[in-house]
Amino acid sequence: MYQLGPAFADVTDVLWVLTNGLWKRETRNMPEPTLLIVDEETSAIERFTRSLRGEGGYRVLHETDPGNVLNRLETENVDVVLCDVDFKGASGISLIGDIRARHLRLPVVIYSENDNSERIVEAMENGATNYVSQPMEPRLLARTVDAALSNLRLVGEVEKLKRRLGGD
Repeated sequence: MYQLGPAFADVTDVLWVLTNGLWKRETRNMPEPTLLIVDEETSAIERFTRSLRGEGGYRVLHETDPGNVLNRLETENVDVVLCDVDFKGASGISLIGDIRARHLRLPVVIYSENDNSERIVEAMENGATNYVSQPMEPRLLARTVDAALSNLRLVGEVEKLKRRLGGD
């Protein structure tokens, strides 16, 4: 069963605060959420890492080999996977299905260099929780990740309440 990553050890909300006409991401008493970026191209990983760190508050891991992702998820507490769907030797769609089969609640946000709507829909049907188009705007990426984290937090709260009430 998937164990929530460090961002949910002490659950608090992510806030977007308007400061000097700009929206800034803030967290209260919350460790950095851990993201795993999966892409064969190191330049893409570096670009996303810079964007996410520039928005602040994220711990970023990366994996260039899609075949190692499931093992990484067993050894690392990851809160969100950011995954390319276009791999040379593997199917990104199959990888998403494999992630969801082992880690049902783990959010998987996908992206692709090709905005092929059929492929995006197929990825969503196989368990992707959201899609971000290329080129990525850093604030949109951060908000998409935060939305995935908020949904994960809410699912955890519902499950906790069900246990407390003796429900399924």
